[in-house]
Amino acid sequence: MLEFSAVFSRLGEGVEEMKASKFSDAQKAFILKQGDDDVPVAEISRKAGIRS
Repeated sequence: MLEFSAVFSRLGEGVEEMKASKFSDAQKAFILKQGDDDVPVAEISRKAGIRS
């Protein structure tokens, strides 16, 4: 039987940390608001510097 610490350490195996966003919360809100205002996605992406 595995001890709790051994089981707990295995839970994190293979999990990658999320990359920090380059956008502030205010910038994210502004980008989403533009989408609500029917601004085309291509234009929003270009202005925000989002590339796929």
